[in-house]
Amino acid sequence: MTQPDLAVAASLLPRFDASPTPYHAVETVIAQLETAGFIDVSKASALVPGRQFWHDGGALIAWATSPDHHAASGYRIVGAHTDSPNLRIKPSPDNQTAGWKQLGVEVYGGALLNSWLDRDLGLAGRVVVRTPDGLTVRLFRDDRPILRLPQLAIHLDDEISDKGLKLNRQRHMVPVWGGIASAADFRSYLATRLDTSVDDIVSWDAMPFDLAPAAIVGLNEEFIATARVDNQLSCFLAVDALMAAAEAPGSRIPMIGLFDHEEVGSVS
Repeated sequence: MTQPDLAVAASLLPRFDASPTPYHAVETVIAQLETAGFIDVSKASALVPGRQFWHDGGALIAWATSPDHHAASGYRIVGAHTDSPNLRIKPSPDNQTAGWKQLGVEVYGGALLNSWLDRDLGLAGRVVVRTPDGLTVRLFRDDRPILRLPQLAIHLDDEISDKGLKLNRQRHMVPVWGGIASAADFRSYLATRLDTSVDDIVSWDAMPFDLAPAAIVGLNEEFIATARVDNQLSCFLAVDALMAAAEAPGSRIPMIGLFDHEEVGSVS
């Protein structure tokens, strides 16, 4: 990479690491936008020309207008999506097999199943919690290697070299997270992480994530290696482009739309 390219790549790494889920990705983007003077329209008293954004869960729209812009100015829009192919914890996830405690997951989007094997996996997502003031949504992130999808030793799968690795989503993609006596049930785990009562955990959207940090790799630092390149890379570069456009307003209104659930049909 050239030095300017390397600087851009280096700026992306902490954003990937801060964004294990679509919800965390939106929070990462919000922090960057607010630093650049963008205002959350849900907190504004009125819509006025300027730098603004709207967000809900894993989706965000942001734009920058000037007094010279009007309805006929037109827009320049960059679209991307915050979600990536991954695994999602099921609503009733607790399983146990052969002395292991496991968590049932659903494959989300077009995940490459083998890429999840033998990795240290953390857990992150959002949880709906009951409080005296009503329901609230809270993000959580656990950077401990609490989950793992171990591949069988070749002694137990001696045909793999000839027939290749064949993974069944329901039988083989069930992460191990403890021994029978050592691991809590998942709802209790969430209650402990969020310092609340088990009975107040209403629902969750939780997902394992690879704990390996994003890195620039290659003999000549030519590549970015990280999870969730599809499509967080486009999200973060779209934000950079919007911020640059806001500094030099043109005749059209710059806008970005970062959407969730593209991997499963874009129907949310």
